[in-house]
Amino acid sequence: MNKSTSRYIWEIIGLIVVEDLIIFNLHYVLDPFNLSEAGAIAAQEIISFVIFVLINIFIVKVKINLIPTVSWGRILILAVPIYIVIAAAIQRIVTNTHLDVPLGITVGLGAGIFEEFFYRGLILGTLMGLFSKQTSKARQIWYPLLITSLIFGLDHSTNAFSQPAINTLFQVIQSFTLALIMGALYIRSGSLIMSILFHGIWDFVGSVAVGSVLSTTTVNATFIVSNLVLDLILFSGAWFYLRAKKIPSIRLDRFYR
Repeated sequence: MNKSTSRYIWEIIGLIVVEDLIIFNLHYVLDPFNLSEAGAIAAQEIISFVIFVLINIFIVKVKINLIPTVSWGRILILAVPIYIVIAAAIQRIVTNTHLDVPLGITVGLGAGIFEEFFYRGLILGTLMGLFSKQTSKARQIWYPLLITSLIFGLDHSTNAFSQPAINTLFQVIQSFTLALIMGALYIRSGSLIMSILFHGIWDFVGSVAVGSVLSTTTVNATFIVSNLVLDLILFSGAWFYLRAKKIPSIRLDRFYR
């Protein structure tokens, strides 16, 4: 289905606005039920997922790919970032005696499934359709990826209402670089499962020991340096996966209609 440029733009705006409205209003809808943090997150993610699946079926109609476009041997190689976060999850479980496992699992599943479906599936897919007429294949990939990652990062700015602003700033920056590597995993493999696994395990690691999705770590020199180094690693990983040598082999028709 060929869409006009204005149609793509309005779909992107509509998706973002609807998602923000749902998140904002669900907060008040769920408050009277006195759910735990894990319960509230689960309810929010499930309801949001169902709504956007319906929106995609009847309105946006973006291709959501689960079957890889590369060989399983290549998948095992591309999955190196997933192995790293799995190792981090094991280390976190082994070295911590007080773990909020229900919260970790809920956050991991919610982030992995809904957020990947929404951001990498719907937003990235729609943007790839928008930029599909670019003459450069690199631009057809990198423009949508950078914009999607910026949207994903900025969406975390609302955490400033519940945690220190400086923590939120670093969270926004890291969300941006995380979105780059998750988008790169999806684009190179052709399967959303890759980014779902990475995102889900990453958020599990981040919340299972802390007992919250919010960041309350004291911001000091060590915190700043370690975060910036990690952001550089994530950005470099995305660039490596989508370097010029690999771009010609990527099938872009898999990501949009």
